[in-house]
Amino acid sequence: EVHHGDTEAVVSTQSTGNRDGKNEKHGKEYKKDYLPELIIRNGIEFMTKKNTTKPWFAFLSFPTAHEPFDAAPEYQGQYKGSKPPTVNYPSFNHTNDKGKHWYVRSRPPIDHHASKYNELGWRRRLQSLQTIDRGFLRILNAIDHKTTSIIFTSDNGFYFGEWGMILDKRQPYENTIRVPMFASGPLFNTHKGASIDTVVLNIDIAPTVLQIAQSTQKRSVNVSYSL
Repeated sequence: EVHHGDTEAVVSTQSTGNRDGKNEKHGKEYKKDYLPELIIRNGIEFMTKKNTTKPWFAFLSFPTAHEPFDAAPEYQGQYKGSKPPTVNYPSFNHTNDKGKHWYVRSRPPIDHHASKYNELGWRRRLQSLQTIDRGFLRILNAIDHKTTSIIFTSDNGFYFGEWGMILDKRQPYENTIRVPMFASGPLFNTHKGASIDTVVLNIDIAPTVLQIAQSTQKRSVNVSYSL
């Protein structure tokens, strides 16, 4: 059953966060309590107040665009009528294929109700990601690019009806295993503007950060590599 509308109010539940080991309670007021905005503000505060003579590390992990896809008020209602491009893929609503994995074979065909939910999820994800896009720009404007490196990536892709899967990610198809990864900074800029097709995994981020920080920490097993 679809409960979400394109213009549903945001910040529907209270939450408790942790700041330097101390709990912080948050209510339902968007300007103060919207989690993506909190992460952006706290991240910029941390990065701009650190002692620049010593290396520092910040990891910002956003819940967007997971359910419930609550967008900030100023972006609600955008992308009306927009549909995911996957509706034109040969794999869209391709179910009961005996050559596929058992989970894919088990998916029922997408009916009218599921199709509408799929489209709604697409629009609401786009709406909620507007905060991340603009927040990332604020972060870029706040840091010193001469001394700071930044890596932007995601954990996984998502299906919008391919092989009958909606709100799913648990199959090794291109749509989920390929995610964006952008890197910029003093060590990366020797290849400024380059696009590399070498296979890169998220386990490669840690050794990359250690090299940027000029760490002498040795790894016992070489299962990952610096970018």
